[in-house]
Amino acid sequence: MTSQALPDDFAPMPLTVQDQLWLDMDRPNNLMVIDSLIWLAQSPDWDAIRATIQERMVDRYPVFRCRPEQIGGRTHWARDPQFRLSRHVRKAGLRGTVDEERVREYVSGERSKPFDREHPLWLVRLVDDVQRPDGSTGAALLMRVHHSIADGIRLTELALGLTDPVADQPHSIGASVGAPLRRPKVTDSAIGAVRSGRRTLSRLVDGIADLGASAGTAPGGRNAANTTVETLALLR
Repeated sequence: MTSQALPDDFAPMPLTVQDQLWLDMDRPNNLMVIDSLIWLAQSPDWDAIRATIQERMVDRYPVFRCRPEQIGGRTHWARDPQFRLSRHVRKAGLRGTVDEERVREYVSGERSKPFDREHPLWLVRLVDDVQRPDGSTGAALLMRVHHSIADGIRLTELALGLTDPVADQPHSIGASVGAPLRRPKVTDSAIGAVRSGRRTLSRLVDGIADLGASAGTAPGGRNAANTTVETLALLR
């Protein structure tokens, strides 16, 4: 698995007008960040998590190795020469007993933290050994991505792309991490892809919970840009 920066000759990519707007609207008390919280039915393999994010996010989409930079009077996505996967993908390291309420408190605190613009504007945090209400032990995966990188629909598709179909359920999405991605063919629209993913995930696990709801309200209240997706999924 590689985690190095983009090559020196990588051509910076100018931001679109819409993406520039999200970047410009970013304020310490009103972050333009999309927060997603994925509940996992089991504690996943950490190496598989890192490898999957590397292969299906970082290697596939150069923007995840880029930082915003002013070039010729316009903002571009330019390579971060100091990019390291370990800077962006880490374990949360919560101590003591961790239940779902503790996870929400942790997410609430993380949501108020701005990104360092010297590096790519995203992160993933794994919360291990979460005690679920039914007595089982699961985990949670927090994904924070700045809205200037992608909108909520594209990020939902990205999250689904990190999972694999279940072998005995060919129309489902979500299973083991690390295997080659073989997603069902969706030809209707981006909205249709999201709806299809929601239906198949709900058959695989307990269902999608609180789509678009807050995983913990940040101090001062929730704002519209900080959309949180809570969902239960198998990721092992």
